Amino acid sequence: MDITISGHKALTGEKKEDPFNTMIVDKQIRNELAKLSRRILINHLMVHLDRHHEEGKRVKYSVKVRMMTERGSYFSHDYAWDIAGAVRGALRNLEREVVKDIEKSRGKSRPRGL
Repeated sequence: MDITISGHKALTGEKKEDPFNTMIVDKQIRNELAKLSRRILINHLMVHLDRHHEEGKRVKYSVKVRMMTERGSYFSHDYAWDIAGAVRGALRNLEREVVKDIEKSRGKSRPRGL
């Protein structure tokens, strides 16, 4: 599955995903990019997808995200039994890292639970 966002290859990994899953992952990545780009200038985003533990119809997915910005690099990963959940978790962790770094540089403390 290869998705290109703003001229960069954004998603790499397994090629045997169905088009519906590809569309969901593409939408999640684009929505998260739009949200993060309001906070920070994103230079490059790479999402890597791996399949593990294929058991019958169930497949465990592992997602690794690498983002280069004006402030530096951010890395995140997550895994789940569905592709959408794994991507959502990795992007949520990435957003958490960005917010933490921005608020740390501003000298603000962030509320617990974020």
